[in-house]
Amino acid sequence: MTAADSFHETLQIAQSRIDAVITSKLESFFELAEYNWMPKWPTGSVEPSTYVFEMITFLTAYVDSVLIGLGDETKTRAYENALKRINNWLMVRISEEVDSWDQGSICLCSGTSRQVLFEWSLHHVRGLG
Repeated sequence: MTAADSFHETLQIAQSRIDAVITSKLESFFELAEYNWMPKWPTGSVEPSTYVFEMITFLTAYVDSVLIGLGDETKTRAYENALKRINNWLMVRISEEVDSWDQGSICLCSGTSRQVLFEWSLHHVRGLG
């Protein structure tokens, strides 16, 4: 095995550990989820869920502070993997918990999706995506 291969393998192991720690933190958030897919607000609102907003704010702070000494490429991968995990969790929740959609739930889902996309694009523009 060459030094480059060994280094690459070590980086993959480190990235897996980083992803595992972040996933564990997200799982704690998911366990506390009180996500209401059938909101009682006017149907014209497309605001994201405060729950998802807080989760992404936590994720951003965690990646920026805990991974502070690592390069942007590593942070980018960690952040993207975490956003994929959030997306998968949301899709499962939607399929399991929403029997019929009304305009309010569609607006909530749209606002939440836009928030996740905005966060990803924000970090992508910043060089973290």
